[in-house]
Amino acid sequence: MVVWGDKELTPHRSFWRNERGRGWIRRSPISIAAAVIYMITQLSDEKKPLRDISLATGVAEGTIRNSYKDLYPYASRLIPSSFAKEDDLRNLCSP
Repeated sequence: MVVWGDKELTPHRSFWRNERGRGWIRRSPISIAAAVIYMITQLSDEKKPLRDISLATGVAEGTIRNSYKDLYPYASRLIPSSFAKEDDLRNLCSP
């Protein structure tokens, strides 16, 4: 399990506050969370299928796919560099 403290999360909170205000994020928080979980599991050694994340979060697979597609360009700003480097992020499956 990955545990992030304030040091890692502060820049990401700021990102969300700024981007939500700009209005491009038109997804529910649970849909965003499910897409980020999917993104992170694709970077880990224990990859999880989309179906498992859908069942665990209660978010439809299509909704997770669409949210992932929206968030994919911002992966480097969403995922702390302490968890994944730029090279790792290039290995994410493209939407």
